[in-house]
Amino acid sequence: MKKNLLLALALTIGAAALALAGSGCETIPDESGGLSVSVDFAFPPGLEAGGEMGAAVIPPPKTLMYHVKITLTNPNETFYIFDYPVSGATAVDPGHGEAVSLMVAAGGTRTIDAEAYEVPPYPPSPNYFPASHFVTDPLESPESMRTIDMIAGTARSLTLTMIYDSNYGSIGGGAETLVFDGSTYTPIDFARSCPPPDEFYADIVDLDWGGYKLFPTVPLDLQGGTYNNLKLNDLPQGHKFGLEVYHLTSGLHTHQQAYIDVSPFPISLKLGGYAPPSLYIDPSKVNMNYGDSATVSWEVLGGWGGTSYITPYNGSADTCYGSLFGGTYWFYAPSSENCTIDIQASDCRGTPAEGFAGVKISPICGNGICEDFLGENNSNCPADCYCGDGNCLPPENDVNCPSDCAF
Repeated sequence: MKKNLLLALALTIGAAALALAGSGCETIPDESGGLSVSVDFAFPPGLEAGGEMGAAVIPPPKTLMYHVKITLTNPNETFYIFDYPVSGATAVDPGHGEAVSLMVAAGGTRTIDAEAYEVPPYPPSPNYFPASHFVTDPLESPESMRTIDMIAGTARSLTLTMIYDSNYGSIGGGAETLVFDGSTYTPIDFARSCPPPDEFYADIVDLDWGGYKLFPTVPLDLQGGTYNNLKLNDLPQGHKFGLEVYHLTSGLHTHQQAYIDVSPFPISLKLGGYAPPSLYIDPSKVNMNYGDSATVSWEVLGGWGGTSYITPYNGSADTCYGSLFGGTYWFYAPSSENCTIDIQASDCRGTPAEGFAGVKISPICGNGICEDFLGENNSNCPADCYCGDGNCLPPENDVNCPSDCAF
């Protein structure tokens, strides 16, 4: 069942003062004239206006809070009511807002509209817009009912029925971006570490509401390696939002704006210090003799760093058949001229990384073993390869070396 909010307005027209029921309010006059009134804002605790948002966590309110925006046409006026008092709201019954008295400009026929944000008193869910949006109910409060003749010196009263907005969009991203538009990136530096997900945050302001801090800070869950599913969900469509994402470990932050229109339009904030993870093996080329053992070291570079989230293992291309011990790979030279080291691991968030190293294996002339599989023969190593060594190698044949070549 839909939830309603009843907004009661008492309009005094052409007066010289503005009375609000204990809430902050602003009037934005139309340039064509008419009476305009402006008062200082009386913000509830934690509400700020304009300026740099900064890397400071904004907590949720202690109780359910409503913020209301009222607009009038002909001339255009806008009123903001912060922490609007609402009582009697349940899951099935409407909440009744306290009557608000507004002193408005005189004019002819004027249309009144309103919208509201409901901010709950509990921590926001990661990656979700931390408020619900109300709009004027088109059935209970149609435009014809909200259009009133306003003559100077008269008074009007009006009750608007507000319902939950049903039009929401999301901004999303992929790869190494927080949110993505495919072309323009605004860097956000971060400490190359593996912080828990709640160390990334987003502050969101509705620029159509003057850019005030109405909403608590939203934690961003960046787990999952490549972040292809990272989104900010359930933002009201048709609103222009200011978005700031920052990382508490570094204390640095960046600003970006998003506009969620009829269809979601993604934007981007790229992690300026981020590079996809890669696995580095040292040395990357190994020369060794048959029968010897060798050790190479490896580490994951880029990504988020830290200890590999997955247990490192030999990749499918590995032909040296070594063993992994911590950050080392130990192996014996196999019976081939070369082999490949293939190690697979990840950064601490699980983003995969793979590294390769090439190994060239040389025979040892004089060790008493004819390593023909490594290219030794009677010509280049007669000390190991000779008639009688048990290997039938050219120029040996069943005539000149029957002991090796006789069937």
